[in-house]
Amino acid sequence: MSMMFDTPASIAFFQLAARKGALAMELRGMKRRGRSVYSICKSEYGLRGNRESVYEQMCALVEATIAAKSEGRVNDESSSALDGVSAAVYNESVEVV
Repeated sequence: MSMMFDTPASIAFFQLAARKGALAMELRGMKRRGRSVYSICKSEYGLRGNRESVYEQMCALVEATIAAKSEGRVNDESSSALDGVSAAVYNESVEVV
């Protein structure tokens, strides 16, 4: 089964999920060149805290975005739909440490 990420909202969600996975690998010790995924996640999504708390916040953000998508609060055709819903859901459901 293949999936196509061709709308701006689905591309943004894929990036969010990929960064969450990359952060999990970074937590286990994997290294990369350039900026760390931890610093990218903090700057892109406005997260704060240490690596573990940022990972937990990323998990909550992915789950909240999936829940918003299943409830119909995200419109795939809208370019800023994922950003707005993710920010709103993030502010409601995740406490910044």
